[in-house]
Amino acid sequence: MLANSAILFARREARVRKIDDVFDRETLVSTSGAASKLNWTVLKNLLGMKFTLIQGYREAATACSPCSGGEVDALSMEWSILRILGAPLIRDRKINLLLQTRSR
Repeated sequence: MLANSAILFARREARVRKIDDVFDRETLVSTSGAASKLNWTVLKNLLGMKFTLIQGYREAATACSPCSGGEVDALSMEWSILRILGAPLIRDRKINLLLQTRSR
């Protein structure tokens, strides 16, 4: 089984700036696959994080669209993809990195 390192990040304009904020504020999270949905569902159910998971964006490139357009607050993506596709977002500080998960 391959290791999965998912990153949860929020757009700069979202009301969530750090991971502690998701305990107090409802956060719309776009998930692009089964692994990311599972990660955030487990955290929501076990820790009480206020995630509303939005599915339907199957590819990482199209999953970025609702985040940049303001349709969702946060997005879940594998770090290996985010560091390439999201390099300008990270460099220009247009997103806040909230949490990283790792599973094997």
